[in-house]
Parts: sequence; C-alpha cells; structure tokens
Amino acid sequence: MDLTITLVHYTTCPYPLLYGRDQNRHHRRHRPRPTPRLRPRPPPRNPDPFGRPSDDIIETHWDGLPVLLLSRHGPGHKFNPTQIPYRANIFALKQLGCTHIIATGAVGSLRQEFAARDLVVVDQLIDKTIHRPGTFYESAAVHVDFSEPFCSVLRKTLLDSREGIGCNIHDGGCYICMEGPAFSTRAESLMHRLWGADVVGMTACPEAKLAREAELPYALVALVTDYDSWKNKPDEKAKADQQSLLAEITGNLQAASANGMALIRSALRKSPPTRQFIRLPGRIGVKIGDLVG
Repeated sequence: MDLTITLVHYTTCPYPLLYGRDQNRHHRRHRPRPTPRLRPRPPPRNPDPFGRPSDDIIETHWDGLPVLLLSRHGPGHKFNPTQIPYRANIFALKQLGCTHIIATGAVGSLRQEFAARDLVVVDQLIDKTIHRPGTFYESAAVHVDFSEPFCSVLRKTLLDSREGIGCNIHDGGCYICMEGPAFSTRAESLMHRLWGADVVGMTACPEAKLAREAELPYALVALVTDYDSWKNKPDEKAKADQQSLLAEITGNLQAASANGMALIRSALRKSPPTRQFIRLPGRIGVKIGDLVG
C-alpha cells in the first residue's frame, strides 16, 4: 500500500480547518486523547475542484500531535502512479489545515551504497513524468521557486531523529521520478546513474511541486526495496527465480516501511524543533506510500 504522512493528513471534512484560525478553539476540538484512535473523515459538503482524494483520510494523534493519514494509491492499491489524483490529495490536505507533509515511497537504488531496506531522506529531484497535471494554476502563468524541492527543516528533523531506528538512513540523495508503471530498462537505469540520480521512483512528482504551490513544507523518506536494473546483467536477471525475487522485494519493502514509520514517529516524538516549527496545534499530514503489511 502506498501512504503519505502529513501532520495534517489527506482527508476531507465538512468544515475547513484553515491555518491561522482561532488556535485555542482548534486545540479544544482536537485535543489529544489518552488512547490514540483512527477515524475516517466524512466527504466534504462542497465538491472539491480537483475531484476526490485517492482514499478516505484517517485522523489520529501521535504523541499529542494531530495527524492525518492518506493512502496515495487508494484502497487495494487501485491507482497506478499516473492515475493518482495528486491535486485532489494536496488540495484536501490544505483545506483541512495541513501545515507540513512527510511522505514515504518505495524506490529502486541506483548506487551501490544505497542497499535494500535502507532509508534515504532525499534532497533533490528529477522529473521525467509526462502524463500528469503538474500545477493547480491552469488559467494563469504562476511560477514557483523549485530549486530546493524538499524542506530543509523537515529533513533535518528526520535526520536528527534517526538514532536507534535500526537501519542505514542516508542524508541526501537525488530522486528521479519516472512515469511508470513499467520499471526502467537497463539502458534507462544506466542513463539515470549518469544523470546523477541516486534512487528511482514513480510518485514524488508532481506531488512535491503541488505541495510547493500550496505552500506546504514537504519531505520524502525513500524506502529502498532493491537495486534497479543497472545492477544485474540481462542473463543474471533471466536466471533469477521470479517468485523468490518477488518475495525478497516484498520483504525488503515491509522492513523499510516499518523503519520509515519508526523514523517519522521518532521525529514527532523526540524533536522539540519540529513542534516549534509546526506551531502546535497545527496539523501534520503523513502520506503513506508503498507501505506493506
């Protein structure tokens, strides 16, 4: 399953929770409960201009912070990377008062040092997608600075919380986003390495661009499942048992997903700078992507 974490999750609700409203009233309505619980938010009364989000948005509390959880690929992983309603997802989060987004996503490694089950807090992005609406502004020429696509404060908060997670967590990496749903050819994979990419995935774009347009700080934890096709020669791939390979990749994804969620929860629990930056009682959206199990 593909998910995303925002300290205001992807969700739809019958009233807007806009940033800057009466903070005391907001706090009373969403004060932490002794036992965290998950609850789906109902559909909005007014149709969203970009359609419905990919799934129901779940609201809960993590260590006193209101968190909204959204499955990027929808129930049953029904949306392929091109079909994900990226604009509807980001719009819904913004309407619910989301102030920051922390996303996860499965990736293939383009570097020897980024092994399966590692996490990469990426810092750069190459967009190779061609079939996805990439802006909210279809009737105006609106340009945003995208030289640094990921929020440096959220990245630092995640990296400062990696102690005790139990896996290698890499500081920085270039994510190349391809259209999919087919994986790279070996020639493409070798080309991506020459371009300077470190991991390859299918969902960071236009998600990161839309978050920037919506003025939502965005960070991505990449979950390494295996080496991309550059690593093995064609004859070695052909000889590999496909069922064993699939089981290995699934196991790697499950382990990386568990470590990714542990890192995010550690960041929310241990890091006072996060809480100060979010200005509680702001809400964090967690886009959970490619989480299995």
